[in-house]
Amino acid sequence: MPSKGSWAKQSRRFSGLLLIGILAVIYFTAGKLGLMLASLHASASPVWPPTGIALAAALLFGYRVWPAIFVGAFLVNVTTTGDVATSFAITTGNTLEALAGAWLVNRFAGGTNVFDRPQGVFKFALAAGISTIISPAFGVTSLALASFADWANYGAIWLTWWLGDATGDLVFAPLVLLWSVASKRRWNKKEATEVGALLLLLVLLSGVVFGGWPAVSTRNYPIVLIFGPVVIWTAFRFRQRETATGIFILSAIAVWGTVHGFGPFVRGTENQSLLALQWWTAVLSITAMALSAGMAERRRVEEELRQQKVVLETANTTKDHFLAMVSHELRTPLTPVISALESLESEPVQTEGDGSVEPKSDLKAEIAHILLIDVAGYSKLSNNEQIELVQQLNQIVRSTECFRTAAAAGKLIRLPMGDGMALLFFRSPEEPVRCAQEISEALLAHPRIHLRMGVHSGPVNRVADINGKTNIAGSGINVAQRVLDCGDAGHILLSADIAEDLAEHGHWQPRLHDLGECEVKHGLRLHLFNLYKDGFGNPQTPGKVKQRTWKQESDIVHPVSLPRRRRSMAVLALVVAALAMVISSLTFLQQVSLRMTPSTPPREKSVAVLPFENLSTQKENAHFADGMQDEILTLLAKIADLKIISRISAMHYKSGVARDLREIGQQLGVAHVVTGTVQRSGNNVRVNAQLVDVRTNRAVWAQTYDRDLVDLFAIESEIAKAIAEQLQAKLLPREENAIERPPTSDISAVNRRW
Repeated sequence: MPSKGSWAKQSRRFSGLLLIGILAVIYFTAGKLGLMLASLHASASPVWPPTGIALAAALLFGYRVWPAIFVGAFLVNVTTTGDVATSFAITTGNTLEALAGAWLVNRFAGGTNVFDRPQGVFKFALAAGISTIISPAFGVTSLALASFADWANYGAIWLTWWLGDATGDLVFAPLVLLWSVASKRRWNKKEATEVGALLLLLVLLSGVVFGGWPAVSTRNYPIVLIFGPVVIWTAFRFRQRETATGIFILSAIAVWGTVHGFGPFVRGTENQSLLALQWWTAVLSITAMALSAGMAERRRVEEELRQQKVVLETANTTKDHFLAMVSHELRTPLTPVISALESLESEPVQTEGDGSVEPKSDLKAEIAHILLIDVAGYSKLSNNEQIELVQQLNQIVRSTECFRTAAAAGKLIRLPMGDGMALLFFRSPEEPVRCAQEISEALLAHPRIHLRMGVHSGPVNRVADINGKTNIAGSGINVAQRVLDCGDAGHILLSADIAEDLAEHGHWQPRLHDLGECEVKHGLRLHLFNLYKDGFGNPQTPGKVKQRTWKQESDIVHPVSLPRRRRSMAVLALVVAALAMVISSLTFLQQVSLRMTPSTPPREKSVAVLPFENLSTQKENAHFADGMQDEILTLLAKIADLKIISRISAMHYKSGVARDLREIGQQLGVAHVVTGTVQRSGNNVRVNAQLVDVRTNRAVWAQTYDRDLVDLFAIESEIAKAIAEQLQAKLLPREENAIERPPTSDISAVNRRW
């Protein structure tokens, strides 16, 4: 029978293999999606998510995930282009790239906490730029040596490869890292509304810039600057995770729009367009994440200052209490002796079985999880009613499981406080919350008892009072009292510190309800949560929180501010006004803009294949014309010596309408365009194609093909070869074999393809 150690070892091995398998599948899927945008070379995509996914995995799980990266990368490359040797070389580069990036981030940028500070963000960007040199160096070199890439295009392929990998790190790695950590922040209704407004604004602006809705999205206007205020808004109002999510959404929409020929980044080819977009995305991502990290750092410093303020106020209060006590004792020197004698006569000797903790005075601070309990309306009761109520409350508290367990373990301090009590737990922040829930549920059988409870975690000191008994001092007990004071009868209020700890456990999340910030004594602002569910707690908003009646120091002059609703309306009006100004400015620019011509002449061997016109009487044969354009463009794109405009860019110039070829050539930045017509009649097809020099509007080549439908593949190959010869393009043997299309006698194969 296997031992427990062997079972544990097998379980760890299985979980490790499962992790590697899942990561390999994710890498492979993301890689295939990225290669769908590869146009310059089949293995070089300007959009490459697997790099960021691999880097995040290495940072989260360690270097042991390298087999997953290796397997996923090998499957992507071996099914794309090249042979086993080139696939192995590319895979090695991809794996080393991820491991090197993770090492640089762990060594110099703070590891998984890299986005906590602006310096970390900039170091992460530098590490991404350096580590992503490895993969293109391995990949492009191996492809060129094996004749799967032209040395003349080495630089262009290398830049495309590197920028795609670097941008993948900058966009996807922050997204994965930040979402892999459970958030300690819960949005209230106002923040959720603000997030919805931000998302709606982001979609609307993306539609303006990259959606092709207005005509300005197809012009080369600098309208991407519209996203600046949105990014700043996200970074200032939310955390790094929301900022990374916004950058990802914006990047995805921008890639979609640019591929479809919309937006200010559209260039002569699809690859050039995506490269321009990725440069902008990289700069925007670094800027946004650095700004968000700076705001997060500022919030941490402000919280530390508030905590220090509470500690100082506690120290001053303790000092005043001590001086008053010393003054009193100096006036009545026999009081300590009399009190001590009375204590010895009245207090029973504590036994070892007593669950309460009576520690000696200790000035060393320790973290306590504090539950304060207060009886609402206690002062209105008669003396007998007060005594009876206190006895019942003590019995209820002692009967809770949390109380008994903590007392038995010697990890509980209980103190009477006015018309209530304080319970201090020391093992888990869940203890006081669970105890409060048990007390609230038990009170259902005692409708006469109305309690309010406050829970907080913070530093406390065990001190001895004048009678030699244990007492508690420190900022933790003071903040807990402030939390309690904000509640009404039936409420269980939690500070943000303890609520954030509970939010990591799924079963507590439905019971936590964000109340926002509440200003209490000494200007301290507490972020409060209300704990309730069916059977315990009070779902009503506390009166102090609802009315926002904060006490202010009389000697402090506060600036007069607009009411919250008026401020919100003012912000909304400013946003609407800004959008109106942007739209009106773009409309004005559209009306008065002059047509710009390229500053440099187009390349001699540059071609755009325009949509072919369907001359068939049956309109359902229109797909033959579209397929003819697509296949000829694909064949020409395999010739490295030619510059070919993407089909997406050429599709804007549909056939059947008057087309100014000179203007089209200037807009696309090409010297030649291919036009033509397709007419099908039964199993016969007529294809007319011509190559036009747009600089002179002269047809430099034209040909008509009257063939059987089964010769359609051969017609496409002949047209592509004729165009290449007319432009004097240099064809490598591999390229010539790639565009050679043998005829077929199977007409069903032609029909299936179309």
